Amino acid sequence: MKLRKCPSCNNYTLKENCSKCKLKTEEAHYKFRERFIKKQSTNIQ
Repeated sequence: MKLRKCPSCNNYTLKENCSKCKLKTEEAHYKFRERFIKKQSTNIQ
């Protein structure tokens, strides 16, 4: 199971749909991981 985040209300959940607003959630760590990897690669150079 992956942590998920609602793009509308920023609620975190493990479910496919947000428990507050019932919209479809997205994976929470994708954007963080992308930024982290980009930051790591610029620090190495």
